[in-house]
Amino acid sequence: MEETPPTLNLPDIPDVNHLLPSPSIPWWIWVIAILLIICSIWLFRSSRRRKTSPEAIAEKAYRQALANFEQSRSLPSLLQQATAASLTLRSYFATALQDSSLFETHEEFMARHNALASLPEQMRSEIAQFFATLARYKYAPTESSSTHPSLIEDAATALHHWHQSARAATPQTP
Repeated sequence: MEETPPTLNLPDIPDVNHLLPSPSIPWWIWVIAILLIICSIWLFRSSRRRKTSPEAIAEKAYRQALANFEQSRSLPSLLQQATAASLTLRSYFATALQDSSLFETHEEFMARHNALASLPEQMRSEIAQFFATLARYKYAPTESSSTHPSLIEDAATALHHWHQSARAATPQTP
């Protein structure tokens, strides 16, 4: 007698995937996510294109300096006028030429060899001479009521000349 091996027929495991909840995300969430990504990319690209040019920054600083000079005309004393003119010019140079002269004393500015390095040597010497004149007015012992009627006008004229010369000296970007 021959023994027959026992046969064990097990049924296949049934598919239970249809019983599990589906992890799908509603279609409207996908649409919103895609729109947000597209808007983010567009905003990033447009902000990179809108970077302000150095010429526009210098022009804005020039206009602000002229407005400051206009306000400074009514200051009562020579000391205040000279201080306002010096601060206005230094603010202009700090903004338009990225120079650190705003945070320096007159002596530090004169001693710094790379002061206003982007400008021609003749213009730098004119600026240094004008700042020396302003320093004389700021630090000279004078009466508080004395004024110099053309000091602010001289500063505005010098600024106009320097602004025009700096624009001509710097290469224009397309």
